[in-house]
Amino acid sequence: MVRVPFQTLYDEFYRVLVAVGLTGAEAELCAKLFAENQLLRLWTLRRLSGVG
Repeated sequence: MVRVPFQTLYDEFYRVLVAVGLTGAEAELCAKLFAENQLLRLWTLRRLSGVG
């Protein structure tokens, strides 16, 4: 399994979220939550199923 540094995950999530139209503050919060969830290996059924 490849380990990706937290900051790398955060930066990429932030970049993509801004690209799809979130504001800076929204993208910061979402990127932090997404990266923390990845760090903790928390996946939701919604994410895995592609719903939403």
